[in-house]
Amino acid sequence: MVLSGSPFVPIPEGEELLTTDIAPTVMFLMDVPVGRDMHGRVIKPALTDEWLLKPVTTIDSHSREDPRVEQPPDLMTPQDDL
Repeated sequence: MVLSGSPFVPIPEGEELLTTDIAPTVMFLMDVPVGRDMHGRVIKPALTDEWLLKPVTTIDSHSREDPRVEQPPDLMTPQDDL
């Protein structure tokens, strides 16, 4: 994995990076809350001190199936009264 330019610094040798770490890291850099249900982590060892001062914000999930939000009808379900 190659991380180059600001806000990145050289990663310590032996630091394990996974492809699942990319999305949470990009979301953090874009100030988008990271879903707690996501696999992966923000790659903090690769970030400058300026970015390390910023807290990682989280959200339960970015899934559409949020029980607090009314879900749209399933368009793939056949309707009884056609």
